[in-house]
Amino acid sequence: MNWSADSGEQLECGKQYEVDVRVSLDGGANWCFDVASPACVEPVTTWGNVCMVNITTSTYCPGPLQGGSSSMATQNGDLTMYPNPNRGDQLYINLSAVDADVNTVSVDIYDLTGKRISARTIAVQDGFLNTVLDLNGEIASGLYMVNITAGDKTYTERLVIQK
Repeated sequence: MNWSADSGEQLECGKQYEVDVRVSLDGGANWCFDVASPACVEPVTTWGNVCMVNITTSTYCPGPLQGGSSSMATQNGDLTMYPNPNRGDQLYINLSAVDADVNTVSVDIYDLTGKRISARTIAVQDGFLNTVLDLNGEIASGLYMVNITAGDKTYTERLVIQK
């Protein structure tokens, strides 16, 4: 949380920011926008894709939930799932940019053997999914995979349960 938005103000917990992406392979002396061509010797002024960054509960952004944040951004939308690691009680899931013809989203949780241990169908509202899954302490400590299907798009995120 020690970096600033363009205005120079500190970033705030619980807010979402649009971030322009580019890469430096030498600590910021030179910039690239394509990692595949790492010869970024000349100053590059073109920025890469814009992605959404959510500032959520973590060590640097304390809040009522314990644990860090885990999020995955894709060009087809933005998935945020937190807290992760999780205590096994409540899991917050936010998915934006859901196609207009999608009315429900499937959320499946798998253990590392591939066994589905939870299956939920959740309604989408106005192209967004913003929900809390009550895990009710029923999932044992360990590593799991959360698979979210929204129409023909699938998102996969790891989930760590620590009790």
